[in-house]
Amino acid sequence: MSRCSAEQHSQLRDAGPPAACSSLYIHVPFCRDRCTYCAFPTVVDRASEHEPLVQGVLRELRRYPLPGPIRTLYLGGGTPSLVEPQLLAALIESVKQGAGLAADVEVTLETNPGQVSAGSLSTWADLGINRLSVGVQTFDDGLLRSLGRHDSSAAALDALGLIALHWQLAWSADLIVGWGRMGSDHMGRDIDRIVSFKPPHISVYGLTLEPGTRLHEIHRSTQREAVDSDRSASLDLQWSGALTAAGYTRYEVSNWAQPGCFSRHNQVYWRNDSYLGLGPGAASSIGPLRWVNRSSPTTYLAALHGSRSVRARTERLTPRQRLLESLATGLRTRAGVSIVELDRRYGTAWRSCVESQLHQLIDLEVVLEDAGQLRLDEAHITRADAIVQMLTRDLAIAPSR
Repeated sequence: MSRCSAEQHSQLRDAGPPAACSSLYIHVPFCRDRCTYCAFPTVVDRASEHEPLVQGVLRELRRYPLPGPIRTLYLGGGTPSLVEPQLLAALIESVKQGAGLAADVEVTLETNPGQVSAGSLSTWADLGINRLSVGVQTFDDGLLRSLGRHDSSAAALDALGLIALHWQLAWSADLIVGWGRMGSDHMGRDIDRIVSFKPPHISVYGLTLEPGTRLHEIHRSTQREAVDSDRSASLDLQWSGALTAAGYTRYEVSNWAQPGCFSRHNQVYWRNDSYLGLGPGAASSIGPLRWVNRSSPTTYLAALHGSRSVRARTERLTPRQRLLESLATGLRTRAGVSIVELDRRYGTAWRSCVESQLHQLIDLEVVLEDAGQLRLDEAHITRADAIVQMLTRDLAIAPSR
């Protein structure tokens, strides 16, 4: 089997996403404490640091004249719901004044159960937030404590009850699966409890042991923190079956939704579209460039006030790298990737770079070519990452000249 040649690689181009950047992520790093599994840039919450951080983000925003209007605005973290409503209002209003907000803009706020009350829900809605992402993770109090989570199962149940009763807008609940002590009964209870509140969207993430986290160090010494691959596959069948029976559609490997309730912001990442990230540790991807901001709020703010770059690192991506990303993220979704869009963005040379593997996977009915889309058969979607590695095996190796 011949590898993708240097000439074929050289024929790849990247015309970029079909539209200008209209998605904005704002990273708010404050947390009550650091969860054992967390690899995101966070700091222990101090109310006195909220306003300086928000003012810094507003200063950074002024460095990027966006064409507008903004179609998705995501306030993530960290725990951005810890920030005072007037400061959240300042962020949203500044985006509105600077770039404009689309009439149907999706504005998401991440929150933990402990910040949810009837009053906070009313306040957030008044600010223009129309989607919540609630970090439940599990209803097992022992697991919550081992993860360094402050919220209890009782707090999660109270928060979900309030949202179901008082919040008339979009929302999502997050679960994490794959703990070493997790069994079928535990998984069933978590799913049943979540579904009972009828969230429009549910994210179910497998445990990942990120280097540098406390959980990774614990696992190195005990080897008991993560579920083995066979049991993980069995649990996936259980919870995916339960969510399907409850009327949810798996539209991405880890994401389920009722009809019309897909996360528009997350789809920007999966389509490999452009997005701008503001705040310490935030990532951006615009044109051929991808960059990540300084992760420390102190150094981030010092750079802003010194009129220096806040970027910690920047890379210029080649068309080959962008193509790899488009296939890797797109094939994790139920819709897959558009053949016409791949042709438009990368030129037809992309076909020859994956031709041999693609035909094999189509013959095996692992990859389906359907209505102009390349997508994975639903039975194989949980193996998306491994299948993409097979598909792009030759493309992933940059040829020597």
